[in-house]
Amino acid sequence: MRSMTDLPAVRLPPDNAGQLHARRILPDGTRQVCVSWVETEKGWTGGLVERGPEWLAEDQVEYLPGQRYPAYEQFADGTADAGAQDAPLPPAWPPQVRPPGAPDWQASAVAWLLEALPPDFRAHPVLRDFPLALAWMATRHTEFATDAARAGYRSAAIDLKPHLSAEAIERVHDTYRAEGRRLVELARAIDAVTRELMRDPGAIPSHR
Repeated sequence: MRSMTDLPAVRLPPDNAGQLHARRILPDGTRQVCVSWVETEKGWTGGLVERGPEWLAEDQVEYLPGQRYPAYEQFADGTADAGAQDAPLPPAWPPQVRPPGAPDWQASAVAWLLEALPPDFRAHPVLRDFPLALAWMATRHTEFATDAARAGYRSAAIDLKPHLSAEAIERVHDTYRAEGRRLVELARAIDAVTRELMRDPGAIPSHR
């Protein structure tokens, strides 16, 4: 974390993807926000590194002028997000999903899990009715996509050599490398959400 002389340390984008998760006031009056953000790091592939979710002092975060932050406005009275005050977020927790136990956290999990699947899956109500089934399908789909990316990486040079230059094929390999990293992180995040859904009785409806 940067020193206090460098504040504000985090420039938060418009809150349309869950970058600002919650606010809280500690017993000593310190105001904190739980945020995720992306920053530039020299030497890192692509130059951009995802950070958080992490609790930071509120004066360590800079909000862009002219932008709306619905999560901030929701807790503008300084109250904390119920169920998210003290417990740290699970490892690999996706910033688009509200903290476990927070109001409507399951609804945000369902919306995020649906994004991990092709759009046509939204037409099936069973996936909204049973979040665990949705998480299971997202897990399987991500596994298959990862296997397909690995197979494509291995065969790209052979299949495309008659048609593309070596430079173009290397760019295809770069695409597969980036997609592979994304899928690995996605799989970890889906696993984290699945574990919390399994702990939440509300995610497993009783038999009728």
